[in-house]
Amino acid sequence: MAIQAFGLSLDPLMCRLHIDDDSDIAHIPLYDHQTVDTIDFKQNNTNLCLKSGQALKENNILIYILSDREPNSLELVVDQNMTLTDLWNLIKQELHMDSNDNEYHLCEVKTSLINDGPPLNDFDQTLLVNGLTNGAQLIMQSGSVAPRNHVRLKVFKIINKYYKPNEAIHTRPIFEMIELEQRFELPIISSFNVLREYIAKFIDFEVPSSYINNAKPLEFIRLYDIENDQPTSIVHEPIPTTLKQAKVRDLCSYAFEILPHPEYLAKKDLLLNIVYSKDNINNYFQHKFELHWPIQDNTTAKYEYLEHHILSHFKSFINNNLYDKNDSKEIIKITIARYFPDRGQWMIIDPSLLTNKKVKTSNVNLKLEPYKLIDFTVLGILEGEHITTEDFDTYFDKIKRQEMEQEKEEKRINRERNRTENDRNQQNGNSGRRKSPQNTMRINVDDFDG
Repeated sequence: MAIQAFGLSLDPLMCRLHIDDDSDIAHIPLYDHQTVDTIDFKQNNTNLCLKSGQALKENNILIYILSDREPNSLELVVDQNMTLTDLWNLIKQELHMDSNDNEYHLCEVKTSLINDGPPLNDFDQTLLVNGLTNGAQLIMQSGSVAPRNHVRLKVFKIINKYYKPNEAIHTRPIFEMIELEQRFELPIISSFNVLREYIAKFIDFEVPSSYINNAKPLEFIRLYDIENDQPTSIVHEPIPTTLKQAKVRDLCSYAFEILPHPEYLAKKDLLLNIVYSKDNINNYFQHKFELHWPIQDNTTAKYEYLEHHILSHFKSFINNNLYDKNDSKEIIKITIARYFPDRGQWMIIDPSLLTNKKVKTSNVNLKLEPYKLIDFTVLGILEGEHITTEDFDTYFDKIKRQEMEQEKEEKRINRERNRTENDRNQQNGNSGRRKSPQNTMRINVDDFDG
């Protein structure tokens, strides 16, 4: 029912009062149920302003929405107990957006801050729980966000790996991958095994019949961290480590490959790449296999353990690759060398050659310097004693070192050229260096004696 006031016919449901004295709160309307004693009036000098707009009932809050759409400024009176998801649906409806358009997020505009507040992402909670109060100003920013305490993970499937050149199987492989269409949204308290399980379900992986009774699908999924668009280290999970503990961020990327057998990697275990059977004519290793080296928590990665583990597997690989399966080959002594791909060099693993007398030879930890074994470290195996690093060298390694020396020499020549040019400029009265901008300032000094 309209009322007559101020020479106007007013609908009491479509007008509201504002305190007009303070610019910081002038946009926040008063509630219809408020009494005079609850309003922060200035003594004998308070100005109120009657404005057009939906009146505020108890539990209502007025929210201002700023966006790059029409209307770019939107006012909504909503129940403070509605969820953030419901608010989003209402905003989409008012702005004529597609209901499936999730490529935006809301931030609260903080007048006391230079930047906007953090994204609002507690979608299943009320506006009150999300910290929104009457008069809150929100801005729509491009880009979706994960729900509170969740992360979204991008996952890539490894479909191929190859070497450059193909013969250099001791070098880092190059992986070809495709991104899965789905982004996996997980609570940050989830373990990586949950991600493996999600991947196995998404690709409809079925356990091979030979493992059907003693393995789970997720155990055939090997998970990799990704750096520079290539898989790097393997994600170990002996004890369920949560995504939060691993400091996983939203939209992190992981790669996976499907194994022909289940895999259980403990925290200190290593996956090593073993190359052997070198062709002295073509000067490349001919065979390669992965070696899972189990290392207990209270055990040091010692050379004796590594040698014994390699020998037990190496013998079976050698015998399996013999043309005459009835033959067998006795391996008496092997020499192991670690390959450093960044510098194209081999280092023979022999703790007795180390000069550090503070550490006993038998206690040398191969995970530490100078050997520093990590996942996918390449170890070369040659039979016999008195083997040198030159025996492990391949044609690829020699070319790589030559290229590195050439690059080093080019850098040295460039430094010499720049130094000579700078000296010449200084002799000609020109330093050759760009001076900082010069500004003239006048400083007036007050009369300190006064």
